Amino acid sequence: MQKAVQYTPPSSSEPNEAGTVSLCELPVPTKPRRGHALVSISHAGVCGTDLHVLSGRGTGSLITGREPRVLGHEASGHVIQLADDEDEAAKQSIKIGELMVLQPVGQCGSCRQCRDGRYNQCDEYFSSFIGLNVNGTWQSVLEVPLDRIHPVDRYSGGQSPPADWAALAEPLSCVLNGLNRLGHLPGTSRALVAGAGIIGLLACIALRRRGVARVTVSEPNAQRRRLVEGLGRAISGLTACSPEEVAKLKPFDVVVECSGSPAAGSLACEVAGNSGRILLLGIGNVDSQLTLEPLAAFFKELTVLSACASRYTLPEAIGLLGELSCIDGLSLELLGIKKLPIEEFSKGLQLMRDGQASKVLLQPQRA
Repeated sequence: MQKAVQYTPPSSSEPNEAGTVSLCELPVPTKPRRGHALVSISHAGVCGTDLHVLSGRGTGSLITGREPRVLGHEASGHVIQLADDEDEAAKQSIKIGELMVLQPVGQCGSCRQCRDGRYNQCDEYFSSFIGLNVNGTWQSVLEVPLDRIHPVDRYSGGQSPPADWAALAEPLSCVLNGLNRLGHLPGTSRALVAGAGIIGLLACIALRRRGVARVTVSEPNAQRRRLVEGLGRAISGLTACSPEEVAKLKPFDVVVECSGSPAAGSLACEVAGNSGRILLLGIGNVDSQLTLEPLAAFFKELTVLSACASRYTLPEAIGLLGELSCIDGLSLELLGIKKLPIEEFSKGLQLMRDGQASKVLLQPQRA
């Protein structure tokens, strides 16, 4: 048997109805099906999406069915077994023992969005989403479709991130997808990131690595502002301020909203300069409303974009994490990330709810 964190949805599918979550024991899978592999999970991330699911807000409405399931869609781990009758091409592509990261979503391949290369908008996107409607990564051993496995060494360019860093590949790939939607950003661009959770911090790093010279982070939580200040000692060009101070620093050429707060989204429209670009990355609650001043948007010719999950950006994320893990002075602790054994999942959830951790990595194999 293996320890797992299992979520039971509420009996009603009404918005804001919360389910229950508990530590349980489940059978360990022993024989993967053809086209699948067994993966020993090393580090499994707790995402803001998971908190939304547990509260019944926002993405919780995407849960289908009422049966219990294991949450978690971010993970690194090691391939431990392929199907006995797996074809030779798969055996050559996926090696036993190699470190991998998980792509939680698949694609039907036949809908219009898939045919146009936008698989993150697939009509069946959420039905096979690992950690939402298919058992996820908050357990020791998971059966994973082969097309969701990304071997780390294949994409790291000789600088493979360790397993804990590699577990950030999925959230970083979401950030990179969003930045791709913004298009080319000149080095002279002035960027504002709203929110210093893990998505905001990764956005800061990605913007700097793409050549944006100055990135300001707006964050109401003083402890999180200190995270940005600490990060700035390893990654130059970062500054932090409170939301009340942002107006004094405008205009910004680019605003990346990472908090999901309606107030932050409205502030983005206010402080974006002429021809400014706004990217909405944060996930709001199901009943949230974003206020946009039409006249200001008209005269400033603002471009407002959103980005959902990742799209062909996981390999780039793996490579970037390999580089970041080698930077002197940069650590997961500096990013506000806590690592806990899976038995302490409740503590991890509370740390994130209280803003005491930007990300929690559960370690199912840790005693």
